[in-house]
Amino acid sequence: MKKLLLPIVLLASLNVYSQVGMNTTTPSATVDIVSKGATSATKALEINDSTNKELLSVSDDGSVRLENYKNFSLLGTDANGNLVNGTTASIPSIVGIATGIASTADISANTEVKYTFTTNKINSANLSYSAGNFTVLKAGYYGISLYTKKDVSMNSPTTGGTVQTFIKKTASGTTTELSVNQSSLSDNLTFEANTIGVTAYFNVGEIISCRANYTRPHRLTTASLSIVYYGT
Repeated sequence: MKKLLLPIVLLASLNVYSQVGMNTTTPSATVDIVSKGATSATKALEINDSTNKELLSVSDDGSVRLENYKNFSLLGTDANGNLVNGTTASIPSIVGIATGIASTADISANTEVKYTFTTNKINSANLSYSAGNFTVLKAGYYGISLYTKKDVSMNSPTTGGTVQTFIKKTASGTTTELSVNQSSLSDNLTFEANTIGVTAYFNVGEIISCRANYTRPHRLTTASLSIVYYGT
């Protein structure tokens, strides 16, 4: 009996190196799992907890499903490297892209106008839009970049003047300038264009708007706006 046990103990103390194949007789990795199909209807791998609740699965078409994160639109990691809801992390993301709606009539001189936009992209968790107002729904730092091009050729012959283009914030009924570009208009100028930007902190309910004030009549011909959320 002692002669039989000795070889068994010696074998148990050795490191065994091998490859395991599932659904294949020629594994090419330590664990090689070959799917039975190529669609999402069946699974190549499934991991469950002690109550048989599915935690992770890989379908035959390569789709990966994580039960704990199935309702998250964005994944991130915490300080320990664990997966978390990425929308709660400070990950910069574009939350608004908009195109200015061109003026169909002259905008009077010396009148501040609020430009209106068509929203090409808007993240409804961060912003809502109506009639030139972008209302903040998620507090944090926002980077805003605005490009405008205006027709200032009305009432020819044109002479001089100045133009101001603004990015403004409205909070508790009070509107303040966040960024302003002021320039002089030369005689007989046909178009005027500029780009302005700002990064600022916004609380929930505060409003972002883009405006202009000219000493000559003008029309907006082109505008583009991008808004990036930088987190808290």
